[in-house]
Amino acid sequence: MPPGHGSRSAPAARNRLPDGENHSWQILRNLRGEHSCTQRVARGRLLAMGSSRTAVRGTRTRIAAILATLIRTVGGVIVLILVAHVVLTLGNANPTNGITMFLTYWADRLQLGFRGLFNPVDPRTRLVIDYGVPAVFWLVVTWVLVRLVRRLG
Repeated sequence: MPPGHGSRSAPAARNRLPDGENHSWQILRNLRGEHSCTQRVARGRLLAMGSSRTAVRGTRTRIAAILATLIRTVGGVIVLILVAHVVLTLGNANPTNGITMFLTYWADRLQLGFRGLFNPVDPRTRLVIDYGVPAVFWLVVTWVLVRLVRRLG
């Protein structure tokens, strides 16, 4: 085999840099950090071009993680509002207080029509069921959505 075509006696011509230095040694030096600023920029560009599929997958995973965290946070706030409304109402909180009015307003909107689904005789039990069932519903929906987003990411 002619020299320069991959024979064992001489390294292939494609592994040689223009100044005659072996390309594999240049790569090792770059990995150890022995390179100039211009080489560092060029190496970064080459690495970015070669890893586009990995970069897209990493970006998709990060977006899915952020979205899952956002869904979990919103679901947690909804459950917190419903449970806080039940606790304040069972604790005979002042209904004209701003916090109680705020929680009552939002709990009524977030219960999604579950109020009156069951009609127990005791009003305290009715309150727990009317707002506890939607709280459990929101927990399950949040859990399912977070799992789905994480799996798609």
